[in-house]
Amino acid sequence: MDLPKLKGAVAFGISTKNDIFEKVHDEFIDSLPGKERAYFSKCSSPEELLETLRNFKILSTKRQKKTLNRCLDVVKRFNDKLRPYFDAINVIASANDTVAVAYGAIRLVLELASGFPAFFEKLIIVLEKLSDTFPQYSAIVELFEGTPPTRIRRHLESVYIDLFRFIQMATRIFTASSGKVKRPLTMITTVIWKPFDAQFSSLLESMEVHRNFIHAELDIHQAQQAKDSERAAAIERQRAEDERQRADADRKRADDLFKQTERMRKELDSERRESTVQRILNWLAPPQFAQVLENSLEQREEGTSEWIFESQVYKYWAKSKLDIQGDVKWRRMPPWVLWVHGNPGSGKTILAASVVEEVSESIVSELQNHQTCYFFFKHDDRNNSTLDAAYRSILAQILHRSRNADNILDIFVFARVSMSMLSGQQIATSKELYELIRLLASDIGNLTLVLDGIDEAVQPEMMCPHLKELVTASPIKLIMFSRPNINSLHKLVDQTNRIAVNREAMSPDIRMFLEHQLQDFVENEQLPDSANIEELAEALLHGADGMFLWAKLMINYLSSFTLSPQQRLATINSVHFPEGLNAMYDRILSLITTADTLHKDLARRILLWLNNVADDSLLTSKFLHDAISGDNDEEVPEDFASTVVSVCGGLVEYSPQTVFQLTHITVKEYLRALPQSNLKTDLIPNKPAAHAELTARCLQRVCAHAPTRPPTRDSGALSRLRLLEGTSFSAYAIKHWSLHLMHLSIGYIQQPDHESTFKMSDAICSFLSNPLARAAWIEGIYSQGANMKLCTSQLRDWICLPHSLRLQETANRLVEFSEDLDAIDGDWHWKLLQNPEMIWTDVLVFPTSRFAAELAKVLGAAQATTVKPLAPTHDNGEVIQCLSNISSLTSDGAMIATLNIYPSSSFERFWKQIDPSTAYEEAEQYCSDWRAVYEIWSTESKVRIASATIALSESEIRLLIRQSFRQNPYKFQDPRSRKGVIPYSALDDRSFDTSFPLAMGPDCLTFSILRTVYNITPGHPVAGCTSDSFVLPLEVLPHFESRWGSHLATFDPDNFAFLPPNDRVGWRDWYAYSVSFSGTGEYIAFADYQMPCMTHLVIFEIIREPKFCARLLRSTMIRRGQPWVKEVMFHKESPLVAFLSENKVWVWEFRKENAEPVCLQTSNTLPGRLFESLTFSACGRYLLARDKTDVDVLPIPKDMLALKTIAQPTDLGAVQATMDTASTVQESQHRDLQLMAFRPGNLISDSHLVKMASESNGSQTLLVTTIDNELKVESKQLGVSDRRSYLQILSLPESFNTENTAVNLQVPTSSTESLRVVFNKRAAESYSLSDGRTSQYPSIVEKKLTSITQIEETVERHRPLLEDEVEPSYKRAKIDFGHVGSSRMFPRIEFCEDDRQLDSEYQSRP
Repeated sequence: MDLPKLKGAVAFGISTKNDIFEKVHDEFIDSLPGKERAYFSKCSSPEELLETLRNFKILSTKRQKKTLNRCLDVVKRFNDKLRPYFDAINVIASANDTVAVAYGAIRLVLELASGFPAFFEKLIIVLEKLSDTFPQYSAIVELFEGTPPTRIRRHLESVYIDLFRFIQMATRIFTASSGKVKRPLTMITTVIWKPFDAQFSSLLESMEVHRNFIHAELDIHQAQQAKDSERAAAIERQRAEDERQRADADRKRADDLFKQTERMRKELDSERRESTVQRILNWLAPPQFAQVLENSLEQREEGTSEWIFESQVYKYWAKSKLDIQGDVKWRRMPPWVLWVHGNPGSGKTILAASVVEEVSESIVSELQNHQTCYFFFKHDDRNNSTLDAAYRSILAQILHRSRNADNILDIFVFARVSMSMLSGQQIATSKELYELIRLLASDIGNLTLVLDGIDEAVQPEMMCPHLKELVTASPIKLIMFSRPNINSLHKLVDQTNRIAVNREAMSPDIRMFLEHQLQDFVENEQLPDSANIEELAEALLHGADGMFLWAKLMINYLSSFTLSPQQRLATINSVHFPEGLNAMYDRILSLITTADTLHKDLARRILLWLNNVADDSLLTSKFLHDAISGDNDEEVPEDFASTVVSVCGGLVEYSPQTVFQLTHITVKEYLRALPQSNLKTDLIPNKPAAHAELTARCLQRVCAHAPTRPPTRDSGALSRLRLLEGTSFSAYAIKHWSLHLMHLSIGYIQQPDHESTFKMSDAICSFLSNPLARAAWIEGIYSQGANMKLCTSQLRDWICLPHSLRLQETANRLVEFSEDLDAIDGDWHWKLLQNPEMIWTDVLVFPTSRFAAELAKVLGAAQATTVKPLAPTHDNGEVIQCLSNISSLTSDGAMIATLNIYPSSSFERFWKQIDPSTAYEEAEQYCSDWRAVYEIWSTESKVRIASATIALSESEIRLLIRQSFRQNPYKFQDPRSRKGVIPYSALDDRSFDTSFPLAMGPDCLTFSILRTVYNITPGHPVAGCTSDSFVLPLEVLPHFESRWGSHLATFDPDNFAFLPPNDRVGWRDWYAYSVSFSGTGEYIAFADYQMPCMTHLVIFEIIREPKFCARLLRSTMIRRGQPWVKEVMFHKESPLVAFLSENKVWVWEFRKENAEPVCLQTSNTLPGRLFESLTFSACGRYLLARDKTDVDVLPIPKDMLALKTIAQPTDLGAVQATMDTASTVQESQHRDLQLMAFRPGNLISDSHLVKMASESNGSQTLLVTTIDNELKVESKQLGVSDRRSYLQILSLPESFNTENTAVNLQVPTSSTESLRVVFNKRAAESYSLSDGRTSQYPSIVEKKLTSITQIEETVERHRPLLEDEVEPSYKRAKIDFGHVGSSRMFPRIEFCEDDRQLDSEYQSRP
């Protein structure tokens, strides 16, 4: 039969690295007849072999299903035996393709046998036997892991040869020598000749040999392995022991680390929890409340107060169930509210403390979800007299007890965060407190509140309905203690829910207390041994009449060391009737008056303070000792507290944890009513006398602790060392002497002056006569954050009273002082709050008050010298108001020149009484008699050197009026107010402005007024100066005739009557221009602006010989829009000008033919950003464009520059030698300035940009004037973004206007001790005489180096602003120098050659 061609058969070829396997493969292929060779193909897997078996026709019939299953089972088992073998060959022998070839050969044999059913089954039987005898190779692979011995490798090869021998034998059986498949008859003949099994017997024997070989190899390997294992086991045991020890150590370290981590986690959790609790407490802001409970429980006599717990009313209240129903409206208090009432002194506070203790203990044993909170109202303590204070204290108690309860803490956190977001307040409001208590009560389940002293609360009648609302809406039990005089409680609380603290209830407790105390008297020999304790106690009990306080006071009275045993016995026996508290207080005062003068005066002073102090919480032992003793700051004696209690006869009590206080509220009521009673005593003065004495005592303290010499930065102010603690008597004296003075005016009734009033007057006069004491007091007020306006208000309350002649003189002096305080506070309030020491320094530089000037004179402090010109006057001698002024320093800083413009007296009167309807026409009638005053001053001597008065042309003034006299449609507010602008319609329409262009040359001798340029030749101060002048030839302007010629007419608002009134003002086509000089004085620039959006720029060259005149160089025009050109800056070397137009920076090469202005790209073009000024850097390669908050550094194109070599400083060694000759003190004074790299004698003016080079590092230094008028020299290390230092040069008062002000610094030389600061005035855009503005003239300040401090600070970059925080704003004003670290040698100044390097340095500026 023909064998079908196998599907997918391919030409066979094997590539293997093993020669034996390749040889076997080749022999097998060669043994196949040609046709079978063509049908041979590889079999990739046993699964593929089984799939082929299923497809045989011989096994596909239903009858052969059983045979098929058996065949599949045999072949599968045979495959299972072959698989480990082939794995061994592939892994160990590294023979490739052996599996695929072998399986392909087996498949071929099965294909050939499939044509002979009987012999096919025989072949299957042989395969089954072969599989049984096939060696187990799975262990071989595991044992040798790819590195077998050579004998194992040879064995695997022999097995492979035998396997293929079997395949070849089977193939020969089923194929003829001709290559065809045998027919059944031939097959039978062959098999008969030699039985089938016999043909394979030798092969099976070989397989048995192989199998025995494997078993032997395994036995040998196991024996060797056992030996190696024993050796390895010993090593492993040792290794295991070492590993165990290491593991134990690691485990211990891990346990320790875990414990440490767990401890840290718990600590962090605890810290977070405590931090959260603290934030909540800060939000709740509870007063001090716990000490009252502790003191009351201490004072409780053992065995007392038990009667209330046996009361049926109390038991009913304690067992009452809370029944909260939201829809029920309660008209009265519910059953779970109890009111305990009694007369003053009946012991209600002790009783309330006992209830707190009892309820807390009983609840702990009965209920877990229940809390008891308490509060004791005190009428004389403003912190403990309101319902809010009670709520805050109750919530603080709940928070403290539930700090580990997450649900309670979550409620607090939610309330603090959510409610604070709604209210925006940092402290909880009343409504928030109420809602939080309700919320917590619902979560806790049961909350009991004990409130004592309801009658002592603020507005108790209004408080009780609030409490009713609380207890009827939340699961809260309430017990209240008060006097019986609360009408709202009578209406709200049923009789069945009241307990009266009366004589019947309290007598047993009072008897017990008295018997114990009297027994102590007998034992201490303060009473005779024969005294009958029971009879004496009964007598005192009768006198107490149910008032525990009376009994306590009597015991205190009997404890007085001045009484003998017989006197004590007589006092007790004298009590026959019930006595009130007032009688007891009379008895105690009488006892005090019988003491010696020393103890009597001590008691008087103590009671004076306790009865009239402004803040009871300050009455510590130290405070009271300092208040009643001298001013030597002595230590408090150990027995001071007991002495105070003793000399006051029991009217005063003290606890080390709290403060001195009167024993009971009734004591204060008695003492305050005493001056109006019939009891004559000098222990308690009336209210005016008391506060007069306290005022005098406070002022004595202030004067005693005032510095005796001017405080300096090195020594420090003596006052500051003793007034910083807010609870000290010194701090109280500073803060409250004016309050005591004010109390003299409350309920004032004019009476004859008392001795205490004269002492107070003397103390005030002594205080006002001591400038150092007044300055120390001002410093103390701001140090404590007190309100100066409140102090001056309190002073005026007393000043306004009618006084005797002697006191009126004191009042008049206080009037002047209060006015000085108003001036100081108005100019320096916020700065003094931040730095109170400034009262000794910068406040004196610009004295805006008489006191500041007086203090400056006493301290010898240098004041600012105002360069005020000799102004012309009216006919009546009154000075004419200056309309405009400018000033400038010479290049060496030796002189300052000022130019001041004064209108005629008639024009000033016209402007101040202006009529808007005729103003434009009328103004031209007052253009004569205008003048300019030019003066030269010496900055060293601060005196006028030369002056000249220049009459201004009437026609030029009239031309100016027609050009720019106008009403302002928008009026700018004070720039420090940050309110921006307000529309004209909200202003008085009488507000008029005018431009008045002024400019001054670099030599200060050439200047311009309007379009006229002057050159001054200084002469003798008396003879005056001579001048030359010329008018700028502006005919080059295309609009000359319309703006400067006869065509310019007077503005008439009626021509715009068709417009709304507000728009008519803005329609004024006014004309503005400015004039600027070059740094060499060689050129002059004229720039103007006219509507609509047209800017013109003209450059002239100044000719000085033979005639003083100007020659036109170049002109240009730019249609760029507002803002118009404010100022033109000349480059100091190149023929280059820079200007601002359309809020852009422009540069123009005016000497270059056909050159047009070029716009420079700024780094920030945010909308609304407006540049204010423009300056060339010192090196000349950059432009600095400043706005209110920043500086843009713009490189100038190099092809525009023609820079010359800039001369370097002279011999630095000479400078160093000069510095070395200075004294040590001088060196320390100059060190800060050296660190900022300022050369001695340098004049720092305008904005310079230079790079300071040194071997160590470099920095940027800026002289900045902040928006809050602080002048600083700020230095920032290059490349260090979070550290900067600055010299605090000078603080300026709020009234000092820095607008249009240029600041110049002159660094001191080694022979001087002060830094010179010069404030020059620049030209403004407009001027006015009608809005109340006063001219601010140039000023010179000599700032002592000892008062300049260097401050280091960390700058937080990219920090988000807080909700109510305003981003700081700076006016970048002057210089940029380098830093030399700690070197005393001033480094050389080198100018930047690399533009990119400088740009990157400036971009890193924060």
